[in-house]
Amino acid sequence: AEMLHAVPGLVRAWGWAFRPVAAVERPLAPPLNNKVSNRINVLSAPGVFGRANKDAGAALEQYLKALRASSNTASADALERTNLAERVVPPCVRELIASHACRSAIKFGDVLSVAECQRLAERLATCALPFQCAHGRPTIVPLVHFATPCMQAARERVTPLA
Repeated sequence: AEMLHAVPGLVRAWGWAFRPVAAVERPLAPPLNNKVSNRINVLSAPGVFGRANKDAGAALEQYLKALRASSNTASADALERTNLAERVVPPCVRELIASHACRSAIKFGDVLSVAECQRLAERLATCALPFQCAHGRPTIVPLVHFATPCMQAARERVTPLA
């Protein structure tokens, strides 16, 4: 609750809509320790490429945990002072982007021209993590290993495709 109260504008800027639970919706029993309830209704979560997160409440909870973890403190004041919150991307947004990237990616078995393969290899060379997708799955699969002398001899007999 403290984290949400520290960065409500940022949470809304990412696309969450929420409202405090109205007094009539609260339980009839008085709050413990005479504290006001910090309960909220989460109405919506961020969407990416026309897709929205289905569980808005759980997505907000994950984001607030990520904010807390990234600040290495439970203090919302410290998080606000360092502007760290602005650099933390909500996990649900990362998941939606990763899912979109994988769905539109080249798949095993797709037919590519030699020029497309060359462009792909050149673009992969510029990536920070070229050997895995946004989900962490491998993007490159070795088809043949030429480490043994027998395989080296076979490699010398192969004619290049160009």
